[in-house]
Amino acid sequence: MNLLKTTTFVVEGAVISTCALAAVQIATVHGGDITACLPIATIAAIESLRVPVAMQLPKLKPFGALLGGLLLVGITPITFEGMSLAFEQFMHQRVFAVVKAEERLDEVARALNDLKAHAQERSDELIVLSQQVTDAEKHRTDIGNQTVTLQALPRSQTCRNGRTGATYECNRGATNAVVAANAQAQSAHARDLEGAEKSVQETRRTLAEAQAKPRPDMRAAEADFADVSRKLGAEKADSVMHRAAAAWFGVGIDDLSRQQFETFKKWAMYGLAGATATVTMLAGFISAAPQRDGTPSKIAKMFRAVMAARRKKLRQLVPTVKVEYRDRETFVHVP
Repeated sequence: MNLLKTTTFVVEGAVISTCALAAVQIATVHGGDITACLPIATIAAIESLRVPVAMQLPKLKPFGALLGGLLLVGITPITFEGMSLAFEQFMHQRVFAVVKAEERLDEVARALNDLKAHAQERSDELIVLSQQVTDAEKHRTDIGNQTVTLQALPRSQTCRNGRTGATYECNRGATNAVVAANAQAQSAHARDLEGAEKSVQETRRTLAEAQAKPRPDMRAAEADFADVSRKLGAEKADSVMHRAAAAWFGVGIDDLSRQQFETFKKWAMYGLAGATATVTMLAGFISAAPQRDGTPSKIAKMFRAVMAARRKKLRQLVPTVKVEYRDRETFVHVP
């Protein structure tokens, strides 16, 4: 038991050191102040109570044992939280190369998607402008095919002046009005046709300017994306955790998604933190438990008797042996 106690304290020291080191790393990894590690350092300090309390618990009276048990129950979730943060930090360091490769791939993918979006916008713009040219040409054709309806000139009527006897055209005003209306209709049609022609020329010029713009060149971005993808695959293949996650989900290393890896990392972190939060406490209980004197316990003796009674050869009886004396008879039954 002395060896177990020594080992328990050594393991507990490793747990506390791990928690403290993780606290410093988390606080200073992005240039933060060292005082930011105090919350997790406090968890490490509380963790130092676990093994001593667990070792003293079997020796305490009922009330003290109750308080000690409550203390251990309260320490367990705190230790679980601190070790979860510590293991997450160390796991992140183990896969840091993969994380950087994934960030680079995201950056390249965003640039490639921006180029694709720009190319799609350009294609959509050309489609819209082409449709506008088609509509303008159709409108011009429709106007050109329209026939201007002209009013017929009224028949000339001759009237005579009563005083002078001179003759004149009675309905000249009506004739002039019809002529002016016809001229106005023809002029309006000509203006409409001219406007339609200008619209056609304007839409054609806009389409030509859009077509003259250079198309987005995605070859370099696609080559960069392929290169970064290969590097990411190589980093995943070199990562022990990614290989384990791929084996866990039964997929290839290249088919392992980030969500699957994060799920695997979460459960691995919870499992390690939970085991760490309970193993040292149980070791403290065991190392402080009273030792047996080597004799079988009552339960063991009872169990052995039950098993012996169930053996058939022990349940068979030997025939009765009769012993006769001068004054009595004795019957002996031998099992």
